[in-house]
Amino acid sequence: MPSKIYFYLSFILLFFMHCNNVTDTNDQGYYLMYEDHSGGYVYPSDGVLFKYSVKSYEERINALKKFSELKRQGILVIDSWFRDVLYGCSPPGSNSYTQTVYPPVLIVMLEKSNPMIGDYGFELLEDPKPIPCGYVVERFILIR
Repeated sequence: MPSKIYFYLSFILLFFMHCNNVTDTNDQGYYLMYEDHSGGYVYPSDGVLFKYSVKSYEERINALKKFSELKRQGILVIDSWFRDVLYGCSPPGSNSYTQTVYPPVLIVMLEKSNPMIGDYGFELLEDPKPIPCGYVVERFILIR
């Protein structure tokens, strides 16, 4: 009987930890939030958007490392959105999924345009669209 109680208490604790959708990543200077872009998404208009050019579907992207690399060059990311590679897409609660491979997506926002960002694999994003299969998109917001 006590093991069941511990099991349920552990489950409840994990559930509440998962439900907290804002994480302070203070060591990097960003708040981390999780967003759902599946029903459409409108990006904030208080900056300039750039999209990272993924070299292959298998490319591993560490968003915080990219931000640090850019910051060392004087390029400050104020907001960003990231979704890792997906091997199929399934809406929450669904029993079916697509068999499409979705490449990773990293979109960053700068306060003003900086041509140097192109040297790090980013291209200007003039017509931003919601991230495909964006049920769980990580959003990093600069702590000011």
